[in-house]
Amino acid sequence: MPPRRLRVVFDPADERLIDTRGVLARIPVHRSTLNAMIKDGRFPPPLHISPSKLVWRLSAILAWLDERERHPIARRAYALKPRKRRR
Repeated sequence: MPPRRLRVVFDPADERLIDTRGVLARIPVHRSTLNAMIKDGRFPPPLHISPSKLVWRLSAILAWLDERERHPIARRAYALKPRKRRR
C-alpha cells in the first residue's frame, strides 16, 4: 500500500503576516536562495511594512507550497561535481 500524502489544508481567509524567519521556518532554503527566488518571480513578493521589515501573507505562502506540491519543479539534469578528498 503506497504511503498517503498529506494535503496542505489552508483557509484563504487566513491573513496572518509572517516575517522572513517565519517563511524560512516553513521553506527549507537559505535566505539568499529565498531572495533570488523572489527576484526571479518564483516566490510570492513580500509586503514592505517599513523600510527594513518584510512580511508575507500566510495564505500566499501556503498557496505557493500547495502549488509546488501539485506541480513539482524538475530536478537538476546534471550530477554535482564530486567533492575533493581532504588529505
